Amino acid sequence: MKIIMFYWNVLLNFLIETITIKWVAIFFIIYYLILWISVFLWVINDISNRTDKLFLQILSVIIIFLLGPLWIIIYFIIRPKKTLIEKSYEEIECNLEILMDDILKKIEKKKKKKKKL
Repeated sequence: MKIIMFYWNVLLNFLIETITIKWVAIFFIIYYLILWISVFLWVINDISNRTDKLFLQILSVIIIFLLGPLWIIIYFIIRPKKTLIEKSYEEIECNLEILMDDILKKIEKKKKKKKKL
């Protein structure tokens, strides 16, 4: 146990002596750049899944590229609420409901005709 504590103290002393404000600043700058690149790539992927409009895609990418990841809130405001796949599923669902209504009406008409006979 004493050996572990000794090495732990040596490591802590080394870190305390070598870590400076410069290294902390470099760490946060690198962290911010990684965050910025990640958000930028995510926005490219997300906006291409949400719209086919080239203007909106370019505007979204430019906002994040020029203003940084903190401006993701603006992106959330201007992006379409639903993806293209969600929109197509809703359209299919709506069309299926219309078809179902038509089929039910035809079935009812046939039943009425049979009752008349």
